[in-house]
Amino acid sequence: MASETNSWEQATANVEPLDDPYEKSREAEQMLFMKRIPKAALASIISSWIYFLYSFKCLLDAQAAVYQLANQSDESIVPTGPTHLLAFLALGKEKRQPLLRLVGDICPTVDVFVAYCGEELEVLLGTARAAAALDYPKHRYRVIVLDDSVSSSVETEIRHLQCVSQNVFYTTRGSKPKTHTKAGNLNHGLKYVSDLPGGPSQLVAVLDVDMIPSRHWLRALVPHILTDPGVAMANPPQRQYNIPDGDPLGQSLDILFDMIEPLKNATNSAWCCGTGFVVRRDALDGIGGIPEESMNEDVLTSFYLAAAGWRIVYVHEDVQWGLVPSTITSHLKQAKRWCAGIISCAAVFYSPQARNMTLQEKYGVLFPAIAMAMTITFNMAIMVGLPLLLLSGAPLVAYSTESQLRAVSVLFLVKFLAIFSFDFLAAKATNYHLSLMFSAGPWTVPFQFMTIVQFAISVFSARGAPLFTPSGLVDIQTAKTFASRIKVALWDNSFIVHVVISMSLVAGIVASANAAIQTNNVQGLWKDLLVRAAWPPIFQMWSAYILSCWTPISYTLNPPTPPSRNSSVDRDPKTQLAYPNRHAKDQFPPEAEVWYNIPEFNLLERNITVPGFSPLFPDAHCTENGDVCQLVTGESEINAATTLTALTFSPLFDLRKTYFLIAGIAGISPKLATLGSVTFARYAIQVALQYELDARSIPENFTTGYIPQGSVFPNEYSQSIYGTEVFELNNPLRQLAIAFARTATLNDSATAISYRVNYASSLAYMPGSQPPSVLGCDVATSDTFFSGTLLSEAFENTTRLFTNGSGVYCTTAQEDNATLEALLRGAINNRTDFSRIIIMRTASDFDRPFAEEPDTVNLFYADQGGFEPAVRNIYLAGVKVVQGVLGQWEGTFEEGVKPDNYIGDIFGSLGGVPDFGPGSEFGDDPVFSGRKRRRRWWRRRV
Repeated sequence: MASETNSWEQATANVEPLDDPYEKSREAEQMLFMKRIPKAALASIISSWIYFLYSFKCLLDAQAAVYQLANQSDESIVPTGPTHLLAFLALGKEKRQPLLRLVGDICPTVDVFVAYCGEELEVLLGTARAAAALDYPKHRYRVIVLDDSVSSSVETEIRHLQCVSQNVFYTTRGSKPKTHTKAGNLNHGLKYVSDLPGGPSQLVAVLDVDMIPSRHWLRALVPHILTDPGVAMANPPQRQYNIPDGDPLGQSLDILFDMIEPLKNATNSAWCCGTGFVVRRDALDGIGGIPEESMNEDVLTSFYLAAAGWRIVYVHEDVQWGLVPSTITSHLKQAKRWCAGIISCAAVFYSPQARNMTLQEKYGVLFPAIAMAMTITFNMAIMVGLPLLLLSGAPLVAYSTESQLRAVSVLFLVKFLAIFSFDFLAAKATNYHLSLMFSAGPWTVPFQFMTIVQFAISVFSARGAPLFTPSGLVDIQTAKTFASRIKVALWDNSFIVHVVISMSLVAGIVASANAAIQTNNVQGLWKDLLVRAAWPPIFQMWSAYILSCWTPISYTLNPPTPPSRNSSVDRDPKTQLAYPNRHAKDQFPPEAEVWYNIPEFNLLERNITVPGFSPLFPDAHCTENGDVCQLVTGESEINAATTLTALTFSPLFDLRKTYFLIAGIAGISPKLATLGSVTFARYAIQVALQYELDARSIPENFTTGYIPQGSVFPNEYSQSIYGTEVFELNNPLRQLAIAFARTATLNDSATAISYRVNYASSLAYMPGSQPPSVLGCDVATSDTFFSGTLLSEAFENTTRLFTNGSGVYCTTAQEDNATLEALLRGAINNRTDFSRIIIMRTASDFDRPFAEEPDTVNLFYADQGGFEPAVRNIYLAGVKVVQGVLGQWEGTFEEGVKPDNYIGDIFGSLGGVPDFGPGSEFGDDPVFSGRKRRRRWWRRRV
C-alpha cells in the first residue's frame, strides 16, 4: 500500500462538518451543562477552601481554649478534588471538538490493528468483520489481526475472512513471545506492515478485540488529523453494549467519556482513553513506537506524543462499542489492572521526554494517576480510620464557642450545596445517575489499594511491572446456588472485607450515639449528637461507605443477568457481520427511551422477543405483571404495518381488551398549536395516497400538485379508494385521554419559546406563538417529510376533503394509518378492539415557516427547540393517560368506553356507516366474509 505524498492534501479538501440534527441536539444539551460545570467547580473549590481554613482556625482556637489536642475528623482535610481542579482549568474553554466527516475516495492510507490474546474467538471475529467492512476505500486500508495466542483456529478463521475481504491479514509473534504486553504485540504489528507490499500506511488505527467500530469509524476520526498538522492522535469514547439494566457496578464510564474527557480536550490535555484510536505513523515512529513500560500503553503513548509536541484530540462521537466484564469477579480484575496501569504512568512524570510539556499539559496527561492515587489513599484512610474514630465516642468537631459551631455548620452547608451542584451538573451532562456517582466506586478501593502496594513492591524489588493478562473479557461462571455464591463472594473475592467495614461503621455509629447520651446533658443532647456521628460531613461519609460496601453484597445476593452478546447485536445471516443493536447501544428512538427509568413503572422488567418485529427493535418491553407494554415499530408505514401485524397475530399476546396508545413526535400546524403541544386525533388521514405532479409544472388553475386518485382536479373526492385513506377513532375515549393529559405540566425549552415568537406576527399563526397545550385535532400520515405553506395547506384541504369537512389537520406523522390498518385487521379477526385506540402526537417542529423564512430553512436548518420538549411531553402527558386507564380500569375501562361516533375505516369494515368517504361498502355488517362484495365494489370503481 504505497504512501502517496499528494493524497494527504487532496483528502484534506474532502473534509466536511457533520450536519446531523441528532448530534447537534445532543451537543446543545451537553454544552448547556458543560458551560456551567467549570463555574460550579470554582464555587466548589472556593467554598471548600473557606470551610477548610475556618475549620483549621476552629481547631487552633479549641486547642488554645482547652490546652490539649482537639479533634477535627472530617473531609475538610481535603479541600477539593482533582476533578474540580480540572473543571476549573476549563473555565472559558468549554468548546467541543467539532464533528467532521471525510467524504469521497481520496483518503490517506491506514493500518488497522486488532490485538488478540486468547479472548473468545467469536468476539474477535465480530470486530475483525466490522473492521473489514468499514465505509472506507478498500485499497486505502488494511486490517491486521495480531495473534499473541498463536491459535490455529484464529488463523484459520482470519484466512477465511481474507478470502472474502482482501484487505485482512494475520500475523503472530510466535510461541512464547518475550514480552506479553499488548504494546509489544502492537509494535510487532508496526514491523509487520513495514514489510508488506507498499510499506507502512500513513496512519495507524488500533481496536480492542471486543470493540466493534461503526462503518464510518475512520471517516469520523481521520479528518481531525488531516485538518490539523499539530494533531497526532484522535480517539472517541468507548461505549458498551452488554451493561446490565441499572448498571449496578457503574461500568458505563459515562463520567469519564462525557465530562472529564471533553474538559481535558478543552484544556489541550486530552489523552488516549482506550484503544479505538487513530494516530499518525510518523508521530508514532518519532517516539519509538508504542511504549512498553506500562500496562496502560494507550495513556503512555499519549504522554510521549504530547512530550514530543503533538496534540491529542478527543472526538465526542459514539463510533465504537465494546463489552464490559460479565461478572463481578472479572470486573474486579479489570479494575485492578486499570489501577496498576494508570498508577504506573506516574513513574515517567520526570522523564526527559516531558520537558517540552507545560505544567497544565502534564497535569492533564497524568490526571488519572493523580486522581486515582488521591481517591484511593483518602478512601482507604477513611475506611480504616472512621470506624475507629466513631468507636472512640469522642467529639469529632473542633470549636471553642457556640457561634463557631453554627458558623462551621453554615460553611459546610454552602460547601455541600456547591459540590452537589457540581455533581448534579455532571450527572445531567452525562446522563449518569447521582446514586451511582456516590455508591459505585468506593467498594473497589481495598482491592485497588492492594494493587498499588503490590505494584510498588514489584517495581522496587526490581522484578518489574506485572505482565499483561487479558482481564477485560474474563468470564468466571457465576456460582449456581445461593450458598456457593456467598462462599465465592466472602472468601474467594474477599468481600468479607466489606462486611467487616460495614459492621464496624454501624458499631461505631452506635458507640458514638451512646457516648452522646452518656453525657447526661438532656438539653444539649442534640449538640452532643451533632458533633459526633450526626455531624453532616461525618454522616455523609459513613452513609456513603455503608451504601458502597453494600454494592458487592447485593450483587452477590441477587446477581443481574447481563444481556447476551447475541441478543445485543443485529447479525447479517449471510455475511455474519454484526453491529450492536439500538437497544444495546442505549440508542432507542427518543420517543421510546423517554419511558425508561421512570418512577411510575418499569417497562424493562420483561423483554419478549416477537417474530416479525423490526430487526432493530425485536422485543416488546413490559412490566413484570404485563399491565403495560411498549413496542417500537420503526419509522415508515411499512415498518409500522409489519410490526403491528406481527403483534396482532402473535400467539404470545391476548389483545382483546388491550388499550393502544400510539405515541410519537410530529410536525405541527401553527394555525392550531405550537411546539411541545400534545394532540389527540379522531381522524388519521393518509394524505400522500394521491397523484402527484411536479410543483414546477402544475396547471395555473391548480392550487397544488396533489390530486386525489382517480380524479383530475385537486379538490375532487378520490374516485379510487384503497381503504386506508381515513380511519376514525373512538371520540369519547379520546376526550377522556385529553382530560387525563391536561393534568400534566408540559415541558418547554428556552429555544422553543424564543423561536415561536416569530409566528406572532401573523394572526392566523397566533396559536403557534403560544405555550404548549393539550388539544384534539387530527393527524396526517405520509412517508414523505414535507415543509412549506403550500404543501401544508394542500394537506389541510386533503384532510377536509377525505373526511367530508369533519377532520381538522394539525399534525404530520409517518406511521399512524399503517398502524391502524393492522389493528383493524386484528379487530376483524376478533384479536383486537378497535374502540380502544388512542393516537397521541407531540409537536417537535412546525410544518411550515413563519413569514419571510424559506421552506428550506424551516426543514433543514432552523433550530426550533421543539424536539426535546416534544419527546419529554410524550412521557409527561402519556403517563397520565396510562395511569388514568389503569386507575379506572374496573369502573370504566375494563368493559370498554362505548363510542358515540362511527369507528373504523373508509369501507365500514367493522360495521356501521362512515360519515366520510363514499359510504359504507358493507352496510351495518362487520366484515368477516365480505371478500366477494369487496371485489364487486372494486370492479365498479375501476
